[in-house]
Amino acid sequence: MSIPLILDTDFSSDVDDLGDVALACAMHKLGVVNLLCVSCDTSADKSPGAISATMKWWGVTSPTIGTWKGSTFDPGVSQNKAWRDYIYDTYDRNGVGLASTVEDGNTTMRRALAARQRRDAVIITTGPLNAMQALMNSTADSVSSMTGMELLAAKCKVMYAVVGIFPTGTEWNAQQHPASANDVAANWPTPIVWTGIEIGNTVLSGGPLTAKAADDLMRNGFSYVPASNSTRPAWGQLGIMAAAQANADFGMVRGTAAFNASTGANTWTNSSTGNHYYLTKSYGDGHYANRINKWICANVSASPLLSDWSQAVPAVFASAYAVRYPGAPTSLMATAGNAQVALSW
Repeated sequence: MSIPLILDTDFSSDVDDLGDVALACAMHKLGVVNLLCVSCDTSADKSPGAISATMKWWGVTSPTIGTWKGSTFDPGVSQNKAWRDYIYDTYDRNGVGLASTVEDGNTTMRRALAARQRRDAVIITTGPLNAMQALMNSTADSVSSMTGMELLAAKCKVMYAVVGIFPTGTEWNAQQHPASANDVAANWPTPIVWTGIEIGNTVLSGGPLTAKAADDLMRNGFSYVPASNSTRPAWGQLGIMAAAQANADFGMVRGTAAFNASTGANTWTNSSTGNHYYLTKSYGDGHYANRINKWICANVSASPLLSDWSQAVPAVFASAYAVRYPGAPTSLMATAGNAQVALSW
């Protein structure tokens, strides 16, 4: 079985967000993950439709798309958002229109969690934590009689958050909504794996897209990269990789993170009993960039999408490996060949 994944993205402020959705879609097509839903955590009017167009381009049309319905929230510099509007205006959006016509992302994520039969969902959020705070603090509704805290505790195995600089620092996602970063870090009921921006700053993805056809959505999206550079840091893509691979290819430091509710600055305390972890890189930057590019630069019409997995996934899918999901019993071990294994505890 593939990993049930909920993707929360700010799909607006930087074209690296396009790489995030592309990676999740590529992994969904090959069964590495089961993409349950995608939610946009900004109120940008064209973001949900652009997400849908990207998913349609990759041939992924079944997951529901939701969007932020709280106070107006669309951080970032306007010129860095042109790629989003271009995708919305140019490609088939599979019937998804402006944000005002799209379901509340909180409802979308609550429904995806409520439908799980066990505590196996993995959440990856690649933007500010406003939507995660809203989900955590949501009340019972027609979707589920459980509160957000209860749903997460019962249905979510772990959350990956691309927020912060570790062990200490001040980072953009946290700065945009510091109160939510503070609340989520202090009160989220499952283990959290922080994918600090520092590990993605020098892992650059998207370069091979320049060789794609002139009408290629991915190529044209990445063509909006500032300063005419063809690559962007793979901040969120590293988090998605880790979530999909049970942290293979990464080291993990255990402890507790805290975020300042006013500034978003984060601190870290090492602890053998902490419910938080932050990722470290076990290999050089090229190792991660090459693997990500195998996915996001793949030929979307190819069947299978990748004929050779060896350069796109670690040995986790080819030989025996230890499952390293945070919160799992230390004695838990699984082996896998060219298949996926689902574990619950």
